[in-house]
Amino acid sequence: MIITDSVNFNQQFQDQGAQCRFLLQKKGIKPNDLLILQATRIAPRKNIEAAIDFVKELAKPENLEKLQRNGLYNGKGFDPKQDRIVLLLAGYSEKQDEKYKNKVLSYAKKSKINFVLLNGAAGEIGLYNLYVYADLITYPSIREGFGNQFLEAILSKTPIVMFEYPVFRVDIKPRGFKIISLGEITPIPEESLKTAVKESVDILTNPQLYNHITENNFKTGSLNFSTEKVAEIFKQIFNGAWLIRKIGYHRHGKQWPHFQTPA
Repeated sequence: MIITDSVNFNQQFQDQGAQCRFLLQKKGIKPNDLLILQATRIAPRKNIEAAIDFVKELAKPENLEKLQRNGLYNGKGFDPKQDRIVLLLAGYSEKQDEKYKNKVLSYAKKSKINFVLLNGAAGEIGLYNLYVYADLITYPSIREGFGNQFLEAILSKTPIVMFEYPVFRVDIKPRGFKIISLGEITPIPEESLKTAVKESVDILTNPQLYNHITENNFKTGSLNFSTEKVAEIFKQIFNGAWLIRKIGYHRHGKQWPHFQTPA
């Protein structure tokens, strides 16, 4: 049996005191900007270059034209003359990853995308609250132990664009989540990138589709990766038979202690 990461699906992300909103405004992000959130730390295995490539493709004229023509899922319009697509790099980098961070920033500038680096600035006021303002989550990691950012995106009811890393393919994808896939091959093929962008535009301009995907993912997440679900697994594993097998009281002639599975 596998003990997975879990989150409390009874909670709701909210920006109390509007501290994140003020931070975003301070960084030049406007209310009508289309915000793409990269919430992970800045580290090589997070493959943030792929998020930059995704935003660059999304910002091409034909995609901007469709966003303007159809409007966004939340009822807002999108005017490319004044509204922007912004990649928000929320995470910080460890000391050993500073060189990679500089490489990412250089690549983002070279790619001529709109981006904002928070470098962990939202940590003190609650990184989770940034999800309230995200229209889309990028999660192109090529290696993860499980993937907390995936669960956070599901909990916040935000569509997620992601690379199908090995643990996701084996332990998460079979549960029935609906994602915007970048495939499972690195480097990510151009065709996979274009397909992901096309699907993203369709979702961002269709409120029914946007809500269907996010509600399905929330329900699937609460059934499989809630704290209550993990507690049930613990109760199944740590029972009297397990203690007999692992601790081996019966082999040493000791009196078996009274054990009751937690309620």
